[in-house]
Amino acid sequence: MIHEMRTYEIVPGKIAEYLEITAEHGRPARADTFGRLEGHFVAESGILDRIVTIWSYDDFAARAERRRELAKNERWTREFLPRIDPLILAKHTSVLNPMRPLASPSFETALYELRQDRARPGKAKAYVEALSPLVDRVAQLGHNVALWTTEVGDIDEIVHLWAFPTTDAWMTARRTWDESPALDSLRARRAEWIVEARSTLLRADRLSPMR
Repeated sequence: MIHEMRTYEIVPGKIAEYLEITAEHGRPARADTFGRLEGHFVAESGILDRIVTIWSYDDFAARAERRRELAKNERWTREFLPRIDPLILAKHTSVLNPMRPLASPSFETALYELRQDRARPGKAKAYVEALSPLVDRVAQLGHNVALWTTEVGDIDEIVHLWAFPTTDAWMTARRTWDESPALDSLRARRAEWIVEARSTLLRADRLSPMR
């Protein structure tokens, strides 16, 4: 199993129109036949007017085949793309290897946090091995939806997605990352492994299977 994270920078003020066109034309044309949609989000922090989507495929060969088939789908190429392309300023994609099974939250989610940690060359594996067991042991961190390493895109990047039932729960998680004794060993070596960390708050929009 692999996942693809696609990010679209949208013309300012056009997010609602983008979602409307995608709901009316994009999702009916594509459904889950050409890759399974796992999450569809709107950015609430950082660079705004962004859409983040997560798709799953059995493997690289399946992704390549589904993409070729999609390019032949006339509903996609003639009805959807001509409407949506004028709203998009830039596209970015990463292919991700899951280090843990994708785990949708069982609760109603107020917001998600996408964390992207750029590791020093050759240090991503060590960081993931240190972080992974803490995900389950430290409940205050929130619900871990996914933990990935990057196969295509920003190499040596570790990507993790978290879900929170309330804004207060997210604030508690941030304090836990900074203060919890359970994370002392991770924090002590973090500078040895990580050179840059980014965080983006997301909300699931109406197209997202993951809510």
